[in-house]
Parts: sequence; C-alpha cells; structure tokens
Amino acid sequence: MGQLSEPPPEPPRTYVDLGVVLARQRGRRTLRSVASDCGLRSSSSLQRYESGRPMPRDVARALDEYYEMSGWLVDAVSRLEVTAGRWLPRVACTTFVHTWPEEHQGWVWIGLRADPARVGRLHLVRLRWGPWRQDLRIPLKMDGEALTTGKGKDLSGRTVPFHLEVDHAVVATFGVDAPPEDLAARDISLGWEFMEP
Repeated sequence: MGQLSEPPPEPPRTYVDLGVVLARQRGRRTLRSVASDCGLRSSSSLQRYESGRPMPRDVARALDEYYEMSGWLVDAVSRLEVTAGRWLPRVACTTFVHTWPEEHQGWVWIGLRADPARVGRLHLVRLRWGPWRQDLRIPLKMDGEALTTGKGKDLSGRTVPFHLEVDHAVVATFGVDAPPEDLAARDISLGWEFMEP
C-alpha cells in the first residue's frame, strides 16, 4: 500500500514522533479508508495515533503490514512501550520478573538502585533468562547502575521471562537500547552459563 521510503535513522523517542511518521505514511489517503482497510474501529482512533497517543501492538501490526513497513512500526511501538514508563515510581524488592517485547533485537538493560543504607556495599545479583544463568557481586552506587546485554528475536513466538533476584532490596527498571545517561553501564554479555532444562 505504500512502503516506508526512508525510515528515520533512529526509532522515535516519543509517541508524538511516531505520529508524524504515521501521518507521512498515510499521505493523501483518508483516515477513514486506512482505518477501514486495517480493520480499525474508527478513523478517529487512527487520528489519535497520528496525534501522538499510545498505540496497541495489534494496531501497530495491522498498520505495519498495510504500509509495508517490514516490522519497523511494530519495533518502534515495542520500544516505546518499554521506555515510556522508565521512570515510574518503583518499589524496592528482592525478586523481579520482566519480559522484553518478543520482536526486539538488540541491547536491553536492567537498572538497579540500592537502598540508601546499602549504597556501595556488595549485592549478590542472580540472573536467569531461559536456560541461561549468571551470578554477579556488585557494589551499587548512589545513582544506580545499568546491566546491559543483547537480546535476539524470540523464535519460539513467546517472550522468555527474565528473572532477577538480589540479596538486598533494590529498585529495578528495565529498558531497551542504551540505558539512561545517569546510570553507569556494566556490560554483562559475557559470563552467562547454560543450564540444562
């Protein structure tokens, strides 16, 4: 219906940026015709997405296919879903389970912030991701730290849960691509052990 001629060099940082791309892809077609062709409930929902409102993943898949965007739109929405809530208040815990979007391929990160009374002290961090496992002993800094590693597309069609266990309560956040600049990054790509299921 209209291939994305020049994908933006970087994924959109906000839903407003994504809306600009959507409006450009629609071109001269009417909101009503695109909404009808994609099975959306109304043209007003498409207008909301073009105005910068968050878009559900099933709508992203339908528009991605319609505009022949080769997964670009689905990936962009997946990234925004993960990063939009990056700084929501979190509760300190010792165990976390997280899943990144199954379509995402590239870097992912886990941000850890220690309880103020335990800053600088060693924390035992146990990571489990499918059949892979890694244990780390790290002193968490005042501003926190981001653990970074790579992620491939989940070929099983299901997202693989990431399990995090820490011996002392921490606040954890999760994201894709580069971690926020205020977090020191630690690459944990090496050191994973394969565990028999």
